[in-house]
Amino acid sequence: MAAKNFYDAVLIGLNLPSLLAGALLSKRGFRVLVIGHAQPWPSYEARGIRFPVAPFALPAPESPVLARIFSELALRPTLQRRTRPLSPAFQAVLPGRRLDMTNEPSRLTRELEREFPEARHALEELLRSAAQGEPAVQALLERDLMWPPEGWLERRDFTRALAELPLGAEGERRPIWPELDPSQPLGRVLAACVDHELDASPRVLHNIRGVLASAELEEGGLAGLYELLIETIRHHNGVLRLNERVDRLNVKRGALSAVHSFPSDEEIGFHYLLWAL
Repeated sequence: MAAKNFYDAVLIGLNLPSLLAGALLSKRGFRVLVIGHAQPWPSYEARGIRFPVAPFALPAPESPVLARIFSELALRPTLQRRTRPLSPAFQAVLPGRRLDMTNEPSRLTRELEREFPEARHALEELLRSAAQGEPAVQALLERDLMWPPEGWLERRDFTRALAELPLGAEGERRPIWPELDPSQPLGRVLAACVDHELDASPRVLHNIRGVLASAELEEGGLAGLYELLIETIRHHNGVLRLNERVDRLNVKRGALSAVHSFPSDEEIGFHYLLWAL
């Protein structure tokens, strides 16, 4: 069956990756279709009151990446009104140890010294090194780079950008903070924080204050953010089929060429497919 409709990009899934990508692409003039794939809405109603399905916090709300995205979508003022900082951003729990993780330097220092008094000098050096390296990391995140790089040109630009960091290029060992034994409790806490928040490039993005910052959306939570992005997609003539799902992928000459949607029983062609599940 030939495709009835054709889009520049088809995005599968009802979540932040698909909605953010759909909002950006439609804003830039691409013909976009978002298919919800029967994923549940992140809130529900009971007796006229809406409740979130799960807690939601926006990590690193002031990071250059998010600032660029929400500024381009003209959503930054709205989100600034709707969010409030969370302090602590989260809590790290180990056997016999519990720390409130926050981007307030004095409070974080007190927490770490309370649980790890024997590592006071290492902690002071860690925080000092992180503060010195933060401007370079912020400058890197403000650049228009592909994360992670794929083609030769992208890898070249990425490597050149990394070389400007205190960490150095890939393969070099010039860490922003001192080496800490990952088998020890303090090393496990710090490594887990970075890996959890910045899984794509944990060796590069050792930005302490960015990792330990978080914000709560006071109006609507995650569902409220979904509604803002959906409104943006529709405003820029994007198409949303949130109650449909894809039940077949069509391959032609070794490449994906179309998806089959259910229950509309329609073949949909595209240049690019984002499977955000």
